[in-house]
This record gives sequence, C-alpha cells and structure tokens, in this order.
Amino acid sequence: MSRSKNGSLAVQFASLILTLSGNALAKQDFGIKDIHEDASMKLERGTLLSWMLMRETQNEASSDLGFASLFEAAPVKSAQLAYPPSHDLSVYLPLDPRERDQGRCQNCYAWAGTGAMEIALTLQRGFSSSTRLSVQYYNSCRCEGGTNCISCHPLNLQHFVNWYKTSGKAIPWSNYKASFNDKNISEWDESTLDCREIDEWTRDFPIVSIDAQKIDTVLEGVSDPWIAQRVAISRIKDVLLTDRPVVFSMHLRSQSDFKHFLNWWRDGRESDVLDVDQYCVTASEGGGASTSEKNAGHTMLIVGYNDDPQEPYWIVLNSLGTPDGRQNQMFRMKMNMDYRCHVYDAGQVVPARWFDTLNIRYGLGSSS
Repeated sequence: MSRSKNGSLAVQFASLILTLSGNALAKQDFGIKDIHEDASMKLERGTLLSWMLMRETQNEASSDLGFASLFEAAPVKSAQLAYPPSHDLSVYLPLDPRERDQGRCQNCYAWAGTGAMEIALTLQRGFSSSTRLSVQYYNSCRCEGGTNCISCHPLNLQHFVNWYKTSGKAIPWSNYKASFNDKNISEWDESTLDCREIDEWTRDFPIVSIDAQKIDTVLEGVSDPWIAQRVAISRIKDVLLTDRPVVFSMHLRSQSDFKHFLNWWRDGRESDVLDVDQYCVTASEGGGASTSEKNAGHTMLIVGYNDDPQEPYWIVLNSLGTPDGRQNQMFRMKMNMDYRCHVYDAGQVVPARWFDTLNIRYGLGSSS
C-alpha cells in the first residue's frame, strides 16, 4: 500500500516539475576537472524527470529512485531522450591499422591519447597524411634530460597530457624517425631511439591548450541502477556528439582476465560484442581480494556508438595489431554495462573503468 502511495506521489511530483521546469541542474564538483561542470554539458531537469517517470512505469519501487540524489548528481546535457541512432568519429582518423600496434610496449594510454589528438587535429586543421601523429615522439622524449627512462612502463593519460603541455606541439608520424620503433621492447627497457634522433621540425603542430577531462559514470549519489546506467550512457554519448572521442581504461581483476581479453581480440571478428562485465568482481566473490594474481589494465579509444536494437554498443579503437578478423583495429563493446563495476587491487576496492576525454586546441602554422 505504501509503495502505491509513494509511487503516485513520485509521479505527481515528477510530472509537476517536468511541466514547470526545463532548467539545467546546479553545478556540482566531481573532483578532477569533470567535463560536466560546463553548463552546456548538464542534463536538463525535464530529461531526468522523464527517465524517472519511465522507471515508475516499469513497476519499480519509487523508494529506490533517490530523487534528491539524482538532482545532486548533475548528469549530462541532453534535453531530449532521443539521440541520433549512431555516431562514428573514426572517419576523422588518419588510420593505418597495420602500423597501429603497441606490441610488447605497455603504452596503450599513449595510443589512445594520440588517437584523440589526431581526431581533434583533423577537425581543426583538415585531413591530410600529416594529421597522423607520432607516438614515438612521446615515447622517446618524455624522459628527455632524465636517466634510465623506461619508455614502455605503463603510466596514465594525465602524464601524457602533462608532457604535451610542456612540449607544446605534436609532430607527424611521417617526420624522420617519428614512426613507432618501440614495438619489441618490454616495460622495463629504454626506448630504442634517443629523442634527439627524431625530426621535430620538418612539420609540427603547435598546441595552444590540452587538458584531460573526467566523465563521471559512477554516480554514487544515484541509488537506482537503471537510471544511473542511463545517465552514464548519456554522458558518454554527449561527449561523442561534440566530436570528441572518449578514452576508456579498464582495470581487470587479474592477468588471466587480460589473457582472456587478448584471446577474444585475436580470435574474434569486428562484429563480435564484448561484455566487459565478465571482468567485474561479482557478489559471490565477497569483499576481499578476488585473486592472488597481479591486476592488469588496458586503455583504448571509444570513437562512436550504435544503438543497435538487438545490442547497443560502443565502437572502440584498439592498439594491439590487426588479427585476421579485425583488419580495422575496431571492436564493439556492450553499451548496457555496469558502469559502477569494481575490482580489488591489493585488497582495496577500486573502480574497474574510467572514461575521460581530451580538450585540445591547436594553433595555426608551425612552431618552427
């Protein structure tokens, strides 16, 4: 009886606000420069309440909706529930899949970040063979002036961005010795090329500004998992629809999980859809460390989406070569995932996935 009463009140409350208000939600601080602090990227109140009404019609308990927490969450922009059925930024990539291969080098984050820089460069300066950017430039030069630089040791997107802020420019893959040469070295080896061997000056693209921006998909203040998932998906779509790809990092429970992913990648086809929830900690695994194995991780680039009625998916660009079934280096990743997935690392609960985007502005001409 109380459920029915609460549900009725919820519908009346939502309907009233939906009728009277279409204003954006108040600004909230999510910590590391959340992209949704920008007023243009906040969800319209009407959209959020529409979701609440939709949820109510699914006969879910209204007490699970957490109305107050939803308004505190400040999700993304979309003033309408409808999105374009698909969007694909890969058309802006100057891609040679045969050479887009990190090999043994554990610098996946640099490949994803460079892909985001390439898309921005194409959109701002026009498409040409020169908009394919060098990954080797970062690998060889990021430790310039230091000692024992282990160029393939895994770092993160923020380190990549900080280095480019200091460098102030990107250079084409076609510059002398700027193609990738570290494919066969391990994470503890030094780069095969000294920074001074790479031609930085024949052609370069000055960077006016570059920042990494977090896309919060955990939404701890939202108690209803269905709405939290809808909001997370909308946040990612809204970034893609501003023609910015999304850097996706997944934290896996173990090396065994990573080997499973590698086998799936190598043996599958581009039409296969990856369910990343299989790498999450499940309720049956309890609250402790799930494995004695070392954790693993991998970073890739989401370049689009497709709301396929059978299985909506993200379009993801990898950096692990071109197996027979994946000549374009792409794969599909299940969109309706658990965006609050977590794993245990050294006994601590940590998020299993991160979503970020890069905000890049190039200057005109050349810095040389």
